Parts: sequence; C-alpha cells; structure tokens
Amino acid sequence: MKLSKSEISKRWRKYQQILIDKNIDGILLSSSQNIYYLSGYSFIREQDREAFVLITPKYIVLLIHRMYASQVKTLFPFLKLEIVNQSLFETLANSYQGKKIGIEEINITVFEAQFLEKKQIKLINISKDIATLRAIKTTKEIKVIKEIEQITQKALEHTRQWISPGVTEKMVAEHLEKLMIEFGAFDSSFPTIVASGINSGIPHHMTSNRIIQENDIVMIDCGGKKDGYCGDLTRTYVLGKPSRIYNDVYKIVLQAQKTALGQIKDGVKIADIDLAVRKIFEEAGLIDHYWHTTGHGLGIGIHEYPSLHFSVQGLLQRGMVITVEPGLYFDWGGIRIEDVVVVTKTGFTTLSNLNHEEIN
Repeated sequence: MKLSKSEISKRWRKYQQILIDKNIDGILLSSSQNIYYLSGYSFIREQDREAFVLITPKYIVLLIHRMYASQVKTLFPFLKLEIVNQSLFETLANSYQGKKIGIEEINITVFEAQFLEKKQIKLINISKDIATLRAIKTTKEIKVIKEIEQITQKALEHTRQWISPGVTEKMVAEHLEKLMIEFGAFDSSFPTIVASGINSGIPHHMTSNRIIQENDIVMIDCGGKKDGYCGDLTRTYVLGKPSRIYNDVYKIVLQAQKTALGQIKDGVKIADIDLAVRKIFEEAGLIDHYWHTTGHGLGIGIHEYPSLHFSVQGLLQRGMVITVEPGLYFDWGGIRIEDVVVVTKTGFTTLSNLNHEEIN
C-alpha cells in the first residue's frame, strides 16, 4: 500500500508520542513490517538487513545501503535518506553515542545490541508500544484487508468445489495459492495449511503428500497478501458424509465462535473474548482439546497485537482488525473455524462472509 506524505506524517506523530512518553532520543525500527508501516518501503532481500528507519523528534530518516537507494528515491521521493556503505549500526553508533534509543528487542541480535551498548547507547525495549500503535487500523488499511480477505474467500470457495478423493494436501494448497494470485493477491501471507483425515487434529499441520480420501475431514487455513497486508481464513469440510461426532463437535466450535463474536465491541476486555470460548468448551467437557488462543490481530503481519488470550490485559478498541478462530483437536481429527472482523463501537463488521451452516 503506497503511503502519501500526509499518511507518513500522521504515523510519525504517533511515534513522536512514544519518544515523549519514554523520554528517549530516537526510535530504531529494524523489522520489515514496522519499516513498511511507517515508510511504505518493502524489503527486497529481508535477510540482508538492507534498511532501518530512525525516528527522531525532528525527522524520519531511512538508513539504507547504496545498492537499494536508487529505487527508494524513485518510489519515495519525499523520504529523507541516509545512504551508507559501512554497517548501518556503525552509522547509528557514530550519531547517537551516549543517547537513549528505543528498539524492537526481538529484531536486534545480541551482537548488534552489544555493539551499540559499547558505544554508550542505552537501548530501551519499546516493542509493545510499537505493536499497540499498529493495532488500530485506518479506513484505508481496513479496505485493503477486506479486499485480500475477499480474494482469499473466493479462492477457498473455488478450491472447495475442486477437491476430490485422490488429490493430495499439497495439490490442494498449490491450487488454492494459484487461484489467490489469479484473483488479485500478490502472494500468500503464510504457507497454506491443508490438513486431511487425522492430520486435521494438528492445529498447524505441515501440508503433506497425504492423499485425501472419501469422507475425510479437510481443514484449510489460508490467506493471501495484497499491498503489504494479510488475509486469514479457516474452514473445515468433510469430503462426503460427516460422522455424528464430527457434526456434534462442529456445532460446539461454531457455537463458541458465535459466542465470542457476540462479546466483541469497543471497550470490552480482550481476555473476555477468550474466556467466553473456553467457557463453552469447558461446559462441553472438551477444554483439554483447545490448544491455542481464540484469535489475533491482523494487518501487515499475520499475527499482530492483540492476541485474544485470557492472560492479555487491555481493551478492544474501535478499528482493531482481529481473527476469531476457536478449534478443537482429537486423535481422529480436528475442526477450526476462522473469520476476520473489525471492532466497531457497538460490535463488529465481518470481512469474510462464507455461510458456516452451508459448509457443514
């Protein structure tokens, strides 16, 4: 998603507030997601650590290696650039010796941290502040996420009709990912999960060469990516006649999702969404078969703040985009249902609209 100069300025002001609140001299963004969020710059080779963003009270500067600079100048002429030939960290150390810098702790290596600290730069972890800042989406961001969610949904609908006994999990994943790109996605937001038969009892099963058979459970977790933003959608089918136990568990999972959705609105405790799902599963005697959180934030990253878990403090806020994805897992297989919603003042707006009852 290409950012205008005014959009970058608005986001910069949010970071400036962190500078004030934390009493620090600058913020160093090192993760590709946060650099993209603030500048619109997308890494060409993420493993090369090709760029950092330095935020100060007076300016934003993109520290970038010379080999990537010409492209940035063309795409983002209004960004302040500092082209470096040496280590980006050496450049930073020379300018900020003796000062306090906010960092994304998880994206700085031990070597890099030690190097900066030897230069008398005090490092302050502000990862949570940055994650919270990105949680509330703009109208433009929500529009892009809805577009990719609709693309994901369309590809999944077509793939569901295409699946037949004899194809493998990998064939299904490849077919779906190809359709997402045909329908307008740039890429997949994560490797598509196709879990069939007993494999559906593994929440994050690695898609395999298993041949899908008649009456198999088929759980598909997928998402496209467009303009830097992710889609995420999970549905569980039966390729033939569902068993009685499958139908019973499906109804419980669907009830749990509907209960969670009924809790969502601006100002509700994040923990309460997860607790509502756990209560349903507890009452059904199935809580030991629930192995993950109820959902997560979605945006530039596939997993963003907030995580919908009973241990998380904080409130849902209008404009947050979250997944709601309860699931139950057994030796015979599993069932998960996932949708993406936007938190509103009085409830939520769904970005995916497949009919669950029809699927079952």
